[in-house]
Amino acid sequence: MSYKNFITESHKHLDRYLLQFGEEYIVSDVNYVLTRNKFDSLCKISKRINKTYYPVLSYHGTRNPSTLNSIVKHGYIMPGDLHPDGYVCCIHHGNYHGDGIYSSGHFDIAGWYSFLDKYNCIQIIINIVVLGKVQMIDDVPGVYVPINGLYSNTYHTRIKPDLSVIVSGSEEYIVPLCVMTMVPKTNYKKCRQYLCWNGTLHNLKETCITDRPNMPIVILNKIVNDIYTITIPQLLQTDKLRHHIIMPLSVASELYIINSVSNFIESLDNKILWLYDKNTYKYILSDGSSYQNHILHHKRWNGESFNVLDRVFDYITKDNECLYYDVIHLIINKPIDTYQHIIDKYGMVIKVKKTIIKLIYVDVNQYATHSSLKNKLQTVHYYEKLYHTTDDGNMNSIFNTILAEIGNIPISKIHLKIPYPNGVIGEGYINNLTTNPDWDVRCNSIPLYKGQYTKYLVINNIPYKVIMLDDMNVSKATLSMINLLAKFRNHVMEENSRYKRYEGIITLLCGGILNRIENELDNPSSIKYIKRFYQYISSILSDIKTYANVSFEGKWFDSLIQMKFSKK
Repeated sequence: MSYKNFITESHKHLDRYLLQFGEEYIVSDVNYVLTRNKFDSLCKISKRINKTYYPVLSYHGTRNPSTLNSIVKHGYIMPGDLHPDGYVCCIHHGNYHGDGIYSSGHFDIAGWYSFLDKYNCIQIIINIVVLGKVQMIDDVPGVYVPINGLYSNTYHTRIKPDLSVIVSGSEEYIVPLCVMTMVPKTNYKKCRQYLCWNGTLHNLKETCITDRPNMPIVILNKIVNDIYTITIPQLLQTDKLRHHIIMPLSVASELYIINSVSNFIESLDNKILWLYDKNTYKYILSDGSSYQNHILHHKRWNGESFNVLDRVFDYITKDNECLYYDVIHLIINKPIDTYQHIIDKYGMVIKVKKTIIKLIYVDVNQYATHSSLKNKLQTVHYYEKLYHTTDDGNMNSIFNTILAEIGNIPISKIHLKIPYPNGVIGEGYINNLTTNPDWDVRCNSIPLYKGQYTKYLVINNIPYKVIMLDDMNVSKATLSMINLLAKFRNHVMEENSRYKRYEGIITLLCGGILNRIENELDNPSSIKYIKRFYQYISSILSDIKTYANVSFEGKWFDSLIQMKFSKK
């Protein structure tokens, strides 16, 4: 069965399946999250393991929107494994029936583990579970730990006969199909809920934060509907940048390049220069002097360009302090087939680091071949050109562009939370177009806020009083949209079907910004931000169209094209 037919049949099946939820909840929304790649992987697993049973649907409840977004984005992860965001996944609700990924064929059981929002709504993940060989759970105490996805070297899954408990021995056997939002039939907006604590009743609908003198203020400026930019005081700690310049000696010896490279390297504060030919050269430049003086003072080992890159990532991943953002400037001057073995080796461990990869092509253009290197091993995303080539200009202009991009790297750390119990499903912080709004985010750049009026926000563990304004902040709105689309560009290039799934939110945000920009064309202070928005968005959309074969249409896109011909 094809992916398209499977999704169609799933819609029909779930229409019948959703009738069993009883009298407590009503299904308000079903969002399908199964991608083509995940479907293909599921088909391979189904063919590989023994087909003792057909796949089944199961439910899984999560603790908060962050966990739900992680499962949708990365899939389930076994306890003890490394999460792509850099931490080790732990067990949150015990392992009475053995280690593994727990789900249930009973909605009410999964509902016990699901988070509640301000109005007692819940979200449940519906999964496809490939059972394989099954071991029945008999509640006999014992240690059940899967090894290579198998319990007792035989069974893929442990289940109870009524499917109330399903324990999968590997994340490969369980894949999220859709996320279901449930609204209680009881109108909790009219109910008052209290918690008795230390002999005092506390209203659960009121946050524990209260106004106090000199309370800091955060300003939310409206973009469109209930989406806002966030303006906060710049009290953020910044990390340092560390640059790795990887260059063939044949390029370093070219007279028309040597001055450009020298000036570029001297403009960087903290850098390591890696020079190579058939042998590899390395020298650390810590005193700011130009690299020509150090070519003759080198340390040599055998290796080609991909081995140099291997050394660089080995150097980065063995640095345990995590104090730096590592910017890798990879200069390429001859055709190279692939860096897949580098991706396979460092694809997971690099997730705990902060890396940015600059691809610079000298008299050669192979971005389509090397795009996976940037997509898989770059962990910090912001607006930048996907690659730089001498076809677009000389080395001076290339390095000037890179220096401008380096100045835009978001190296400030910020932690934003919605104070309990004000979280509402579908509201919160938007840091990525491919996930739902979150109540608790840690990010490098300030996200957007989506939601109705809220009295307080918590930023870096400090409560802020909120002021919401209808006036759009042109600078922050355009920069936020540029960063969001730059992140989305990398996702859609891996799988172009994702664009259709998130086309609605892109149309809403871009259309809203373009409509409100029209009112700012007479404001001289906004013109430079509008020009930047047009230039960067046009570049991003061009990349998506070229490398993901996605065509754009709609009123907002027509307005963007017309901006080019505007007299203003």
